[in-house]
Amino acid sequence: MNHVDIGDYIEKNVSGYTISKHLQKSYLFKKDDGKPHVVDQNSKGSIKTLVSTYHKIQRLTGVFVKGGETGLRLLTAGECKSIMGFPENFVIPVSRTQMYRQMGNSVVIKVVEAIANEIASSLNSIKEKVKNVS
Repeated sequence: MNHVDIGDYIEKNVSGYTISKHLQKSYLFKKDDGKPHVVDQNSKGSIKTLVSTYHKIQRLTGVFVKGGETGLRLLTAGECKSIMGFPENFVIPVSRTQMYRQMGNSVVIKVVEAIANEIASSLNSIKEKVKNVS
């Protein structure tokens, strides 16, 4: 499996998805209350797990992107789809909040494929054993 850094998923020139300066001061950068994981296109390493409560900024449940109109923004729908392995043309016909919930409740496509391949391999192995016994 290929290693991909989180920075490889970050889109350029994104508008919308911004986090207001008020929310940044009130929740994200409160003194002694942890620090958010902030990434940009140069960031290395993997991403934190996408969670279904990502849209609730007060919970510090996720990764935030350096950029946007206020200097900090949420991941875009395209970034979430890419991170989770969905094709670019995959349509998410729900609100942004519901999209974050769905992505947070999803499983990475490559993980599902790997599990399905293991199940298929095991079933084929059992089928061969039964065939040889008969």
